[in-house]
Amino acid sequence: MIEVKDIAEHDFYELVNSAPHKELEGCRIIVDDFKLMPFDFFQDYAIEKVGFYENGKPIYFAAITLDPDSDMFDMWTIAAQGIQEHISLYKNAKRLLLIWAKKHGDIKATMMKDGNAKNVHWTRKMGFDVVDEQDDLVTLQLKGA
Repeated sequence: MIEVKDIAEHDFYELVNSAPHKELEGCRIIVDDFKLMPFDFFQDYAIEKVGFYENGKPIYFAAITLDPDSDMFDMWTIAAQGIQEHISLYKNAKRLLLIWAKKHGDIKATMMKDGNAKNVHWTRKMGFDVVDEQDDLVTLQLKGA
């Protein structure tokens, strides 16, 4: 069973430590560009953030932050390896993202193409459409209300 709740700092870093390398690109951007630890960044800048737990273990993190250049919201996610309840996680995450989009407006997700075909697939399945593709990046957008 998937439980959705606020994520504590120790759970956030437990998730980061259990995530595949490709899942941590956003964390590297935060450390390099903002000079903040990822949890501190989300504490300071996230408009919405939540953790997903499977049998008490943190398996997924989702947050949105405002992009001041576009007045759109950026989606940030981290997923652990070895998630058992993929469909339940997908349904909970999709429901939450639709609530956030209705409440705040358009949400975009930008990710590296290389090695992220599964992430792009699941992001599209949650209602996002591809709006921009470059050599190494793809940007998807979920329309708000």
